[in-house]
Amino acid sequence: MTSIPGRGPDAIDQARRRALAPIPQAPGLPASPSDRWVPERRIFSSEYQREIIIPGHYESQITGQQSTVPTLPGYGTGGQLPVVIPGGIRPPPDQRPGL
Repeated sequence: MTSIPGRGPDAIDQARRRALAPIPQAPGLPASPSDRWVPERRIFSSEYQREIIIPGHYESQITGQQSTVPTLPGYGTGGQLPVVIPGGIRPPPDQRPGL
């Protein structure tokens, strides 16, 4: 409904305009931890005495020195049974020596 010509907007028209106005946006919020793709890696596990293939996966970066790593299946190169690599908080991938 619109206001009658020659007469100012009434309270109903004002309320309708306010209700249909765009919602103001909050200022930029701090960035959430970013997900980072970590490509497949091959490492030698002293625990299993064999090379383990860790599949590519996403990790959430907490700080520049910490990442949240999901639980991953590790595979041997010779068809051995998979091993479970527990998830947790770890250094960035390029700073990890192994499991």
